[in-house]
Amino acid sequence: MICEQLHLWVSFLFEKVKFSLEAAKLAQHNASQGICDASAVSSRHARSLAEDAFFHPSVMSISYYSFEHMFAVYSPFFLPLSLHVILAVVREIKRYKQESRKYAAWEALRKQHSD
Repeated sequence: MICEQLHLWVSFLFEKVKFSLEAAKLAQHNASQGICDASAVSSRHARSLAEDAFFHPSVMSISYYSFEHMFAVYSPFFLPLSLHVILAVVREIKRYKQESRKYAAWEALRKQHSD
């Protein structure tokens, strides 16, 4: 049963790819003969068939990893990096507050001298 379904799935994808290649060859032939409109139609058809085969749901599940896999692969890089970014942001916020206080004190002193 499973083998039969696998055979149907593979033959379905094979047919899509085969028809896509045939349409691409027809587009190339038409282009070499100078029949541009027919070549454009054939190339669009070839691309459509190729995309249907490539983006078939059964193929898409193979080409994408789960979230857990992505997290396990990228966390050793992004966690240490994000720690430094967070520390830099905290440091800049502290510096901004300190500079704001300095500026406010300077403004107050300048107003006192101008009055």
